[in-house]
Amino acid sequence: MGRQVDVDLTRRLARLVRRLRWRTALQGMCWGVLLGATAAVGILLLGWINSWDLRLLASLVFTSILAAWVVGGLCREPDLKALARAVDERAGLKDRTVSALAFARKRSRTACEELELADALAALERVVPAQVLPLRLPRVAPLSAVAAVLLAVLVTLSLRERE
Repeated sequence: MGRQVDVDLTRRLARLVRRLRWRTALQGMCWGVLLGATAAVGILLLGWINSWDLRLLASLVFTSILAAWVVGGLCREPDLKALARAVDERAGLKDRTVSALAFARKRSRTACEELELADALAALERVVPAQVLPLRLPRVAPLSAVAAVLLAVLVTLSLRERE
């Protein structure tokens, strides 16, 4: 029975882990746009001051930084203990998920621990990932949008200048 409980816990947490990965990727995307656009704007301004055409370099830098942050967000291993605490807090599960994680890692469990694990699994089945981990734009999103618009304006101006 112990092995099946571990599999069930992993399966139930996997839905939440997926949601957390997408949330982290969204955050990485916002940071990637901000940092990439800032670097690309700097490169374009340097090119404009020196009369160099650095649009290709600027676009490569922007794309590389953005891709690195998004991939980094998707590949980052989530902290299961922090995820369990967040689920318990937001879903009103007291410490069920945190306890379930602790019990699942033990080699042998008492009957009381098995009962608590089963209770946590039942409670986790009712958890809706979208309610516990909503996808929201991070605080840095408005800055990212401003940096992206500034980059678009500079690219447009540099294209007009060349014509």
